[in-house]
Amino acid sequence: MRFINDLPCRKINGIGKVFERVLSDALDIHKVSDIYEKRAVLYKLLSEKSFDFLINVYLGLGATAVRPAEDYERKSVGTERTFRDEHDEGKLREILKGLAEELEGDLERVNTAVHTHSSDRNADYQGRCITIKVLFLFTLGFINSCSINYIPTKSSDLLVRANRRFSHDKRC
Repeated sequence: MRFINDLPCRKINGIGKVFERVLSDALDIHKVSDIYEKRAVLYKLLSEKSFDFLINVYLGLGATAVRPAEDYERKSVGTERTFRDEHDEGKLREILKGLAEELEGDLERVNTAVHTHSSDRNADYQGRCITIKVLFLFTLGFINSCSINYIPTKSSDLLVRANRRFSHDKRC
């Protein structure tokens, strides 16, 4: 237990840059041992899932069920990016364009994997819902979704719809 208690929180798998900043800047939690000391505050502030995750980290418990990736049914394909505050709409649209291009590549890789591991060679991973999710540090944010009547596979298709969803809500 001493080994894990002295670890910085960022060294824990599942605690990324943003969660680390929330823990360190807002809650003054820098090491795993700090989790137990601040458990009452964490219980009130975090979701049940996040709280349970941190307590399990403190206790040194991890997920022990390991299954091959082929055993999981993929339900979505997505991409995300964390970046500093940006007020320039042009720069935000450039970020959106980069995400659409990255998502196009991910869709191609997923469809290749589906064909490789599926007995149905006609199976494709296809979705018809595009969601723009904007989260603000320490506040909620918004989610804006739309369903479409065709299956987008190219970044240009994704970008046209994403730009419409992005423009629909002027809070970003």
